[in-house]
Amino acid sequence: MTYRRKRELSINPLHKVKFRKTKVSGEIDRRSVVNPQQARELLTAVTYVGRSRGPMLAAMFACMYFGGLRPAEAAGLRRKDCHFPAKGWGLLTLEKTRPQSNKRFTDSGQAHDERGLKHRT
Repeated sequence: MTYRRKRELSINPLHKVKFRKTKVSGEIDRRSVVNPQQARELLTAVTYVGRSRGPMLAAMFACMYFGGLRPAEAAGLRRKDCHFPAKGWGLLTLEKTRPQSNKRFTDSGQAHDERGLKHRT
């Protein structure tokens, strides 16, 4: 039988592909990271998305920028997990993540599934 009939390959073509590991220096390029002034301007701009959604997105992106949270961790954050003192920095207690996916691919049938934290204690 020929290839056209069965749609089978005689050999695996992936064996011919050579992969090269990219060198990682571990150094962050300052030109690609948002500085604090730019972050505040971006947080102000995102509030214009809508009356209810804008402030929610601003809070989420602020947690991501200032707290170093992943998007799914910020989505899983609740008010009870946030401790804000009258002065100074607050404390965010991460308990779960809520990664977004298509409803067809989640166990619950919702767009966000609740999961454990990824590589964090």
